[in-house]
Amino acid sequence: MPTNLSYWINLYKTFKKDSICLDIEVTDFGGPISLIGIYTPKPGLIECQTFIRGKNLEKDNIQAIFSNAKLIITFNGWSFDIPKIKEEFPGLIPDNLKILDLHLFAKALDMPHSLRTLENTFGIERLTKDSERKGIAIKLWNQHLRESTASLKN
Repeated sequence: MPTNLSYWINLYKTFKKDSICLDIEVTDFGGPISLIGIYTPKPGLIECQTFIRGKNLEKDNIQAIFSNAKLIITFNGWSFDIPKIKEEFPGLIPDNLKILDLHLFAKALDMPHSLRTLENTFGIERLTKDSERKGIAIKLWNQHLRESTASLKN
């Protein structure tokens, strides 16, 4: 993974029009992917797609998005999201697709690079308190499963 700051800047400038922002959630720590969220930056538009296990989280549904992208923007995706997607959906992410990991970018700038610190630095607010954040995606997924199961029984 390149650590040269100019590499990251040039990468973004070159491919920003053909980029996607990516985040995944898992069903349990180390468990399978429960959700893939993809935001496609467009001038004046917010275009976000969510792919949920058991609904539309299938390789065929996401393939075109990755095929048309030239850059993935993520936070700590280089070490977690990308390997997890490659494990569960082999061949989905083209080998030549560039990755801009904001965690590594902040580290290269010698900035504090925890997600919470960066959120505070850039004024990005979370709806939950710090004490409620740990494992919130897994808790929400389990709640979804309970509610889905309950609605099937009725």
